[in-house]
Amino acid sequence: FQKKKDKMLLEIVVSVITSVLCVFGIVVVLNRYENLLLVKKKVDDSKDSTEKVIDDDEEIKYLVCGITHEIMHDPVLLNDGHTYERSAVEQWFAAGHRTSPVTRQQVDTKLVPNLVIRGLIDDYRKRKGLSALPTRLPIERQQAQQQT
Repeated sequence: FQKKKDKMLLEIVVSVITSVLCVFGIVVVLNRYENLLLVKKKVDDSKDSTEKVIDDDEEIKYLVCGITHEIMHDPVLLNDGHTYERSAVEQWFAAGHRTSPVTRQQVDTKLVPNLVIRGLIDDYRKRKGLSALPTRLPIERQQAQQQT
């Protein structure tokens, strides 16, 4: 009985640590992206500046998947703190990998939608005059629609 209790406690601790790492990863990315946008705004606002405006590659590096190296459409967060394109990381796991594609550390296969990065991607696409990304329905709604 004690082993079962210890195992349950360990699972709770791992879950809490995973949640903290996910939140920490989002905060780090947001801070970096916010700083980048502030620098870009300062350069844009300076009419007499001869400095080069930050190019798109620098602006979007936080919006790009670590696997596909393309701007994500459906970003998900792993407990390694990195965000990936859902389909790419699902293929990674389907190939039998249980490690982070970036850090190579052991990861949980639970995918957490990264709504913050999704919002940043939507903002970027609007600024560039690109069409908005389609809204992803929750799995329950998708299944209900498929059954009708």
